Amino acid sequence: MIGAVIVTYRSDEETALCVASLLNESIDEIVIVDNEFNVDEASLPKALGDNLGKVRIVRPGRNLGYGSGINRGSRELTPTCKYLLVCNPDISVLPGCMVSLLDTFKNKRVAVAAPKIISPDSTIYPSARQFPDPITAGMHSVLGLVWPSNPFSKKYRMEDMTLTQENRSVDWVSGACFLIDIDIFNQLGGFDEDYFMYVEDVDLCWRIKSIDRKVVYCPKALVQHAQGVSTKTSPLAMEVAHWRSALLFSRKTMKGLRRPLVVPAVIFLTFRLVVALTKRASMRVVPLTKRAIGRLGQLVVAFTKRAIGRLGQPT
Repeated sequence: MIGAVIVTYRSDEETALCVASLLNESIDEIVIVDNEFNVDEASLPKALGDNLGKVRIVRPGRNLGYGSGINRGSRELTPTCKYLLVCNPDISVLPGCMVSLLDTFKNKRVAVAAPKIISPDSTIYPSARQFPDPITAGMHSVLGLVWPSNPFSKKYRMEDMTLTQENRSVDWVSGACFLIDIDIFNQLGGFDEDYFMYVEDVDLCWRIKSIDRKVVYCPKALVQHAQGVSTKTSPLAMEVAHWRSALLFSRKTMKGLRRPLVVPAVIFLTFRLVVALTKRASMRVVPLTKRAIGRLGQLVVAFTKRAIGRLGQPT
């Protein structure tokens, strides 16, 4: 059996479309975790329409974030579920997707199978990636926002993967949509709830690889992803969340001789955050008031001190 968990935030219409696509693929159970805590509770059921009785809605009463939301929803699935389908609310599973993903698990070492993700205009999103080495990660952070086609970002995003039609083992895949063996998910404690948004997928795949299991990209399985529907409601907070999560991952995984690399990681990632916010402000996407800049600066300084201050702690 396959149980799907969708984490949504102010995305009722998109969630309803996602549910419809999952039902068309004969998903056995669907749990929706609604992270919006100040909402008309009739809105999502109304959007679901006739499919309301085919899903379970969980309302935590606060915004848990993405990984924590998936963890919460997974606990609602029946014990007979063998696989967990992790879903953004703005994805639509295309016909035949689940058959292709399930077929991947014939290899008993596979822990995760992930589809090819395409946008509504059929552009392929680079959803299968490698764990970046420090130089690649740093240069991608610095150059990615101002020169997207730079060689470091291309290497990090594994853009050649968009051309393959065969399954390939990769380091990590996007948490927008993937199928995971639920026993392994539970064995690892699910997503690390230290991450509010972003990088929780990288962290989970890192831990999967550490127990010598495979993460597989399946290009014949297709999903369509609108991307960023929930993120658009709070773009400033999401940029900060991405920065914070990237720092957390650096601190959690840079151990031993790599531990001193946390300091340059802080510098590169903070530079990226400044560039991202400046870019949004110039596009008038985010109005950066003096008060907002001040509060953001305090947050950056406080979190950076914490990240660097823990360098001396045991690893």
